Amino acid sequence: PSRLGSPISLADFDEAVRLSPSDPQWCARRGLACLVAEKPEQAELDLAHALLATPENAVWLKSRGKARIQLKKLDLALADYVDAGRLDPHDGEAYLGQAVVYLTRGDSGLALTYLDKAIEFSPDLAEAHYQRARCHYRLDEFDDALEAVSRAIELDPGVVLSRRLRAELYLRVNRAEDAYNDLAQLVSRAPSDPFVYHLRGKLEFRRGRHEAAITDFSTSLKLDPKFTEALADRAGVYR
Repeated sequence: PSRLGSPISLADFDEAVRLSPSDPQWCARRGLACLVAEKPEQAELDLAHALLATPENAVWLKSRGKARIQLKKLDLALADYVDAGRLDPHDGEAYLGQAVVYLTRGDSGLALTYLDKAIEFSPDLAEAHYQRARCHYRLDEFDDALEAVSRAIELDPGVVLSRRLRAELYLRVNRAEDAYNDLAQLVSRAPSDPFVYHLRGKLEFRRGRHEAAITDFSTSLKLDPKFTEALADRAGVYR
């Protein structure tokens, strides 16, 4: 499992598919591995092939929906999640998937409706609370966003995106020390994430620590030389 999505695991799945091409589970499992490997095109193809033989497999439908979201095939992704929801009307992940489609389209209000359903049926689904926080953030409802993202972190403390969002929210509501505590953990957990250093640079600038801000912005740009916001913020500090 720790190597799922690695070249060696994909090679094993390729061989499994070759040895038993009529068994849809191997195509589907290779598709799931391709999702982990950030190969959504191959994931969609494999899961579509598996679903031809087993069209009512909700797990495969939701996984293909995830691949299609990554490919920006939003109408097809929505159809997959709707079909998964029909197979099990109490499946929180099916509603979560529909919410992510609407959020990707920029409709935060409609996304919240489906996130409410996702949390109703799966209250411990950390991803649903994280996506709810994103919706509230887009709607400038910062207190609600903080409550939602804090719940997501409580359920799954190791997820970088949730803690990064909370640090950004703390910055927006001028809770500098809380933001700093989250960023300190993020630097140790995600040392190659340019957004983490960019956020900490913004925090250091607000605290009047200009040299520290420049160091963080420069680290962010070393990790991602095309990070234009970090360039602009570093220029502001230099000025």
